[in-house]
Amino acid sequence: MALRQRQHMEVDDRERLRLPVRESCAVASASLVYPPLLNWAEVGKTLVQVKKCDGVRADFFRSSANLVRERGWARLFLVGLDTSLVREVAYNTTRWALYGAARERFGGRDQLGYGARFGLALSCGGLGSLLANPFDLIRVRQHAAAKDSFLYGASELARFLAEQRAVGRGPSALWRGWQVNAARSACFTGGSMLTYEETKAMLQRNGMEEGPVQHTVAGFCMGLVGTLCYMPADSVRTVIYNQRASAGKAPESITSVIAGLYANGGILAFFKGTPGAALRTVPACMIFPGVMEQSRKLWGLEYF
Repeated sequence: MALRQRQHMEVDDRERLRLPVRESCAVASASLVYPPLLNWAEVGKTLVQVKKCDGVRADFFRSSANLVRERGWARLFLVGLDTSLVREVAYNTTRWALYGAARERFGGRDQLGYGARFGLALSCGGLGSLLANPFDLIRVRQHAAAKDSFLYGASELARFLAEQRAVGRGPSALWRGWQVNAARSACFTGGSMLTYEETKAMLQRNGMEEGPVQHTVAGFCMGLVGTLCYMPADSVRTVIYNQRASAGKAPESITSVIAGLYANGGILAFFKGTPGAALRTVPACMIFPGVMEQSRKLWGLEYF
């Protein structure tokens, strides 16, 4: 009897060790699905954000059309895609796996209140952004330079590091703006994750069974809320990431960037590029959770 109990305990321990691996594999595989479909919207959003114009009057569709006319469809759909794929895997795997593990550690969704889950999601989003920051920086620079060049992520990384070495800075520059990127990720993860969970729970209470339709509807709501939550920090981040290094001049501070955006366009300047962001984030949130939920089942896990 004692031997059988010990064997069962060893099996349970192995299963607990495998659980994070299965969770990560489910999230990582789902993260590869939507970037090829929606990279064009991220490019268009960035092109609008780097324009010198007020408020939200920069035209997302005109910017995208101009890029296609001058450089072709491939430039709009493919520039920065390599970096985006790596970024999504790193970012999503970190924040979703961390949040799921922390939520279960503290009793599960039904035992934790709104505030506790929101706080967990904020923390997991902020931590995930630290891993994703170099990929975010390189991707934004690839997108911002889409009209001038088509560089793969490795080439843009080499160019960025050479630019930093020329002014006496090292690889730590890849974490430039990490504070605002962490704020962006925390706001997005906190707002979107809680929206996803609560929308699923509401739909279940109203008779909709757990499945792809429910996940898609909840993902739509998640994307809308998440976009509005992250846009102010996203606008600041784009400006910070696109500052060029120069000798004897430190990069502009976050507070200076915020003040400059407000001076040029008021509150609306922080929501510049929102249509492009929504065109990318809302469909991504409709695709990713549904694929991730089905992937979890394939990996022997319960729905999120």
